[in-house]
Parts: sequence; C-alpha cells; structure tokens
Amino acid sequence: GVVVGGLRRESRVCKRPRIVTSAVNGRRRVERVAEGPPDLCELTKRLGDLLLSEADNGLLHVERERESVQVNETTHVAVVLGKTLIRDQITVEYAKRVFRLVTQIASYKDQTKVVCFMGCKGEGLVSEAAAGYTFFRSICEQCHVDISGLKFVLLESSYNKGEALRDVFKRINQTLEGNVLQRCHFTFISSDYHLFRVQEI
Repeated sequence: GVVVGGLRRESRVCKRPRIVTSAVNGRRRVERVAEGPPDLCELTKRLGDLLLSEADNGLLHVERERESVQVNETTHVAVVLGKTLIRDQITVEYAKRVFRLVTQIASYKDQTKVVCFMGCKGEGLVSEAAAGYTFFRSICEQCHVDISGLKFVLLESSYNKGEALRDVFKRINQTLEGNVLQRCHFTFISSDYHLFRVQEI
C-alpha cells in the first residue's frame, strides 16, 4: 500500500494497468497501459518517488544543527494552509505544499524556526493540520532532513480566514513565550488563491 499523511492506503484502490503485446521488427514487446487517468493514489506515489529520488541524489540531504529560538532576533515562521482531505488523506495539491516546505527547510540558507499547520477536521477522523504535519514528518524522516530544532503549532479549529490568522498570531506568541510578533517573519505556503485572500484580510 501507499502511506499518505501517515495513513496506509491499500494499492487495490489504484486502477490496474492493461498488459498490451505488440510486434516490432519481429520482436514481441510488452506494454503497460493505464486504463483511464491516473488516480490520487498513483499521482501521490509519483510525487513521493520523485522526492525520494532527489534525496538519494543528495539534493535534500542536510546535516546541520539549528540554534534555539532567540527572541532578540527575527523569528522565521512557516505557515502551511490546509486543504480538504479525501478519505482522511492529503490530496496531491496538499502534498505539493508540504514538499515545498521540506525543500525550503532543507536549504542551508533557510532560517525557519516555527512551522504552523492549519486546517480543521471535516466529516472524517483526521484534521487537515494533523494530516499535513504527519506527512511532513514522514517525508523529512525519509529524506534525512534535520527538523530537531523546529517548534510546531497545529491549528485544527474551524474559523473564517480572518479569525484563523489572528489565532495563528496568538498561538505563535504563546509558543515563543513572549511578545515577539513584531520580530516575526511569516511565510505562507499555499495556492495563489489563498495568498490573494490573505492579502485582502
């Protein structure tokens, strides 16, 4: 099966490919032809394989120690906006957001100290924030990305965008144990639509 957002999804839900044989220059050739468009399971697996391939090539392998959060310097905060889950699993778009965050943190120049995952629990059993956080930790573990010095905040309550952002600032302030929001630099990771909405708010 495939693990997405910390949950195992059995491979039987993926469409089975057809086996097609043909003759080219007198030699038989076997082709695997997918029936219909690739589904969520297959697309997520492709993204995961691509990221792990980059890790094997050393592109995401980082060995460094992070300094503890100092309130007398600018604190960099990454905020990942959640996306509706499908059967308690993250979607391909949500996975791309997490991959962007992993790539950012793996950079030697990155100064992220706090990571915040946003997203409430809908009709399923898992919140968007928890699913994104679990998937993020899984990818970092597989790619050997050091996250030991990071602080994490999960915002799982259901608010409108304005209330959610105010809650982000409040929780970050509590996490850093002091009135340090003036010295925080926020990076929002989401789709262009969400970022336009954040700008409006």
